[in-house]
Amino acid sequence: MGILKGRINYKKFLLSMFAALFLVPQMLYPVQNAYFEHLKVNDGLSHYSINSLYQDEKGLVWIGTRDGLNRYDGNEITVYRQIDNDSTALFGNNIRSVCGDRKGNLFMQCKSGVVVFDLQTEKFRTIRRQNVSTITYGKEKFWFASSDTIYTYNPLDNNKLQVYLIFPDNSIRVSALLETPDQLLYVATNSEGLLVYDKNKRYIKQFNVSDVISLYEDSKKNVWVC
Repeated sequence: MGILKGRINYKKFLLSMFAALFLVPQMLYPVQNAYFEHLKVNDGLSHYSINSLYQDEKGLVWIGTRDGLNRYDGNEITVYRQIDNDSTALFGNNIRSVCGDRKGNLFMQCKSGVVVFDLQTEKFRTIRRQNVSTITYGKEKFWFASSDTIYTYNPLDNNKLQVYLIFPDNSIRVSALLETPDQLLYVATNSEGLLVYDKNKRYIKQFNVSDVISLYEDSKKNVWVC
């Protein structure tokens, strides 16, 4: 994992991360009786292999696994799985990623497709069934990439699906997306590194990094690349 602002001394970076994660919290907030709860298959979890975690606006934790979507309310686990011939259910059980708009909608990468889940009606809506490589929710829109194309989708605007960008080279594939609060779009690709576009779709930067699987912006506007 690296940060885009400046060059990194990885030895110092790892030592700093260790101190931040383990030493500083213990110095500031001594822990007398730490308690961890483990959720297992015996507790109702649909699969031991976890792909994604997301907490919605009501505090519910959504767990994407290789065998279904799980909802955990702190006491019980509810599992959602594929139901044959039901268009309002999942079309597959391998939930690779979960995010949300904090306005009543979950978005998930189901197998290699995209599904939207309405938290109020508990109905699923399939947006695309194949070739989806990554998903994310940005400032006001849901984003996903399929083959050489980046799409936006807004369920609050008549379920509008729009093409945002098509790469001129159709061999380009997107591995990760990030839209910042400043409406900069970071696009990690398989062959062109990490590309940055402004809100007017103008290409403004390129970083020579490869094999990116995740992007994150922290509170200081540093973008982290994993």
